[in-house]
Amino acid sequence: MKDKMKLIYIKTNTLINKCNSNNWIYVILFFIVVLTGFKNIYMDSLALLLLLIIALFSNPKEILCSYVFLFFFETVTEISIIGGSINRILLIIGFISVIYHIIKEKVKIRKENIFITLFLTIFLGISIILNKIPRSENIVLYINIMFLVIYCNYMSSFRIFEKKKIVDDILNAIVYGVFFSIIHGLLFWNFDLEQRIGFTNWRFNGTNDPNFLAYYINLAVVVQIFKTKSKKLIDKITNPVINMFLLIGLILSKSITGIFINTVSFIILMIIKHK
Repeated sequence: MKDKMKLIYIKTNTLINKCNSNNWIYVILFFIVVLTGFKNIYMDSLALLLLLIIALFSNPKEILCSYVFLFFFETVTEISIIGGSINRILLIIGFISVIYHIIKEKVKIRKENIFITLFLTIFLGISIILNKIPRSENIVLYINIMFLVIYCNYMSSFRIFEKKKIVDDILNAIVYGVFFSIIHGLLFWNFDLEQRIGFTNWRFNGTNDPNFLAYYINLAVVVQIFKTKSKKLIDKITNPVINMFLLIGLILSKSITGIFINTVSFIILMIIKHK
């Protein structure tokens, strides 16, 4: 029985590692997001279980990338079981995982990170005293910032090429997050109806708000332009598809500011390329 459980553990670990290294993890995470969209206790429980398995078998870098991906689904992944977005699970496990690796690998704590930690802890303490009852959003914000602070401290022990790889993976998570938020919006037909005097307008919001969606799309476009180009065949196939959906999402959002910024970005890029 012990050997069987060990074999299951090894196979699960190998499978999740492969998914993380080949971007398939984002397909699985998107499936989890879709499950939460049904607002059903059984679907929510399944989504939570799958997310826990992924988090427990992932290293801090992989958890961070998954966390960045799910950031774009904060408003549509709230479940009653935990009283908020499922991303909180990744946040807590990621926080514990980074601390564990810092202790295990004996990473030196930087002085500036100690100062930031003390400042944020005092700020949270004052907030709790003033409100008498701790506000969940303040605690979540505190853990969010602390996770990033501690992770940056953890990264300081990495070599340059390792840091570059982490940055590339985070940028990749942003692109896939925005891409799948557009897919989610189309799948659940997330359009906002704007009614003004004399005219009615339908605007695509993805998983948030039309203007926020346009901002996220422009962010993804900039990342797509400047990120390190992958030589993998799968990336050469998926990148044009992702770019096409980014354009569709931007047009459907009908965000004048978003479309203007996108146009200006392309003009600047063309000028830079011809210099």
